[in-house]
Amino acid sequence: MKEYLTITLIGLTLFACNMQTKKENPTQVTLVTNKQTPPSKKDMLFVTGNFNNDNVTDTVYEWCYSSLTNAPIKTFQIGLATDTTDAALDSVIKQKPFTKMYSNLNGVDTFMVSEVAQQQGLYYLINVGDLDGDHVDEIGYIINYADISNINRFFIVSLKNNKFTPQFNFQINEMINFLPEELIDSTFLVKALPPKSMQYKFYSDSATVELGTYTFK
Repeated sequence: MKEYLTITLIGLTLFACNMQTKKENPTQVTLVTNKQTPPSKKDMLFVTGNFNNDNVTDTVYEWCYSSLTNAPIKTFQIGLATDTTDAALDSVIKQKPFTKMYSNLNGVDTFMVSEVAQQQGLYYLINVGDLDGDHVDEIGYIINYADISNINRFFIVSLKNNKFTPQFNFQINEMINFLPEELIDSTFLVKALPPKSMQYKFYSDSATVELGTYTFK
């Protein structure tokens, strides 16, 4: 399901709409300082940008691993529902997965993205640019849940005082929100509105894509 730093509709069209898994609550996102050896880039999504205002290209990357073996988990791509789907879901859950973000920056904490059992890393990770006017790029991501629901959330985080800090998140539909006609200016989910605001396209509870505005603190 993953494509490095690109939007793909191919994988999204494989999802069904009639089942949902409880998605990550932003209050569950925590920081950990017990750093572990990061994996090689070929095993993960990564994103580059100016994340600490030093005008040097930084790299942030994911790692989804089993808390039982400390090794990357075996993921799967869900197609149409079959009698093997439940077994595939169970195989992910039994691995007790964690998803973290690392960086190549000294002194920056590891970011615990998700500890929910029914997830398998990220399927989308992107530099969304400077949204809050502090001359530092923000990072956007979507968690790759091991389910067959289209409903998910787009998270935005910033690096503040050497810690990844959650800034904002909103609901999306994995199939509908990435259609060109539903994107802001046919381009993307978010757009900066200087000096400290942004527009974003979200999937509403009434099953429509709506335009919202958020002002950063």
